[in-house]
Amino acid sequence: MADPENSSEPLSTFARLIGVFSSPGEVFADIRGRDVVGSTWMGALLIVVLVGTIATGMILCDPENSVHRN
Repeated sequence: MADPENSSEPLSTFARLIGVFSSPGEVFADIRGRDVVGSTWMGALLIVVLVGTIATGMILCDPENSVHRN
């Protein structure tokens, strides 16, 4: 496996999100060696907001979980 501190290409946002679970040491070494860019945390925030919105919509639109049953 390549050493992330010596590699010239940073990990993508998606690779960081997946890598936190599969190889956290590599991800944190990559983050520690790079400057913080606003788009890195904005991408993760956008994914969390989208997944939360979709999950909430699916739960609230389920007729079996409706509070207004006849």
